[in-house]
Amino acid sequence: MQPQHPAVLVISLYVETHRPRHLAVSVLFWGSALTTGTRVMVFVDGFNLYHALDDLCKNLTKTTAIKHNHLKWLDLHGLSSAFITKADSLAGVYYFSAYATWRQNGSYQRHQTYVQALQSKGVAVVLGKFKERPNQCKKCGAQWIKHEEKATDVNIAIHLVQAAYADKFDRAIVMTADTDIVPAIRMVKKLFPNKQVDVAIPVGHTGKTAELRMVCDNTITMKLSHFQRNRLPETFTTAKGTTVTVPDAYKIK
Repeated sequence: MQPQHPAVLVISLYVETHRPRHLAVSVLFWGSALTTGTRVMVFVDGFNLYHALDDLCKNLTKTTAIKHNHLKWLDLHGLSSAFITKADSLAGVYYFSAYATWRQNGSYQRHQTYVQALQSKGVAVVLGKFKERPNQCKKCGAQWIKHEEKATDVNIAIHLVQAAYADKFDRAIVMTADTDIVPAIRMVKKLFPNKQVDVAIPVGHTGKTAELRMVCDNTITMKLSHFQRNRLPETFTTAKGTTVTVPDAYKIK
């Protein structure tokens, strides 16, 4: 191996420390190109993505008579990687959601299994909560409890802005069709104009996203093919030796 020339080392260090964070740099070193890519961080609105997938599965089932709930066993790390180049690095994937603990139809348990699967694949999970709110019919007086998801939108906003301040990414991808995240994106773009913020919107949910499109740098449409190609294994063993198996409802049928 040839010794590293001091002049080459100085030049490469200077270029790397003085480049804008959002630009990739290639430095020639003894005939080889060393590339430093864009750091990409992904923020996933869990329930927004789930409901989009649920709608997609129902529509597909109507046309094919085959259940498509297997798409919900989605590998978010793999899906995120589909939207970056080979030169880029995935700085982190964050999944924001909440447990519907009161449900007795197995959805709570499936959600727990899914979260375990995501965490084993390196996805950071940030959980909010549901708040009970009493409701009453004005006509008949019937009463019931309504559950409202709380903290998810705020959690996404806080993590997005905090990561920008901490310079943890050059490009952020927010997976949602919810315009509640618009103020946070606008804040990041105002304070850090060199940072790129893109929004990835699920197919079928792109209709009411004009405000999102206006504040972000680019809009990505997550297509059916993206979901089909990025599914978690049916069964796998985590680094801790725990076996994770896809819930029956999410198996390919």
